[in-house]
Amino acid sequence: VLALPAMNATLDAFSVTIADESGAAVALDNLLAGDVWVCSGQSNMEFSVAEMFGADELMAEAGREPGLRLFAVEKNASAQPRDDIAEAQYEAGWVEASPATVCGAAHGRSRASFCEPHCGASATVASFKRDTWGYFSAACYVHGLQLLRETKRPQGLLESCWGGTGRVHGHQPRL
Repeated sequence: VLALPAMNATLDAFSVTIADESGAAVALDNLLAGDVWVCSGQSNMEFSVAEMFGADELMAEAGREPGLRLFAVEKNASAQPRDDIAEAQYEAGWVEASPATVCGAAHGRSRASFCEPHCGASATVASFKRDTWGYFSAACYVHGLQLLRETKRPQGLLESCWGGTGRVHGHQPRL
């Protein structure tokens, strides 16, 4: 277990290098110190930025205000508890908010019009399927953007949602 001292929130990116006793090191770059929010739920949390009113404008502005970082867990079912996620939406794990990371990295375009509702790999409509999810939770993104603007503190948004799941009790402790 690695313990780091508390840091003041900062929008200035920094790097950290962590080495074990053998000298093997891992460098983490472009880090921010701030708040992290877990955005979890079902269909209301899964509702994407691309599907909301004003999506085109929001997409065009994504990333203009530095300090918003995104991480999204892919949907993977398991009958047994897991110690780690199976895979993340973004190959790099945590990413900076941008038009591509908020809605449609597979397309490389900066407008929401190409990002059809439910355009991810989990889509049930074959014509909407893409190589990547291609969207981020609207509730999570708008919440984080508002907090960033109000607090001037970096906001990390961790999305883990699955609409339509009927087994909510599986997420709750047994009494």
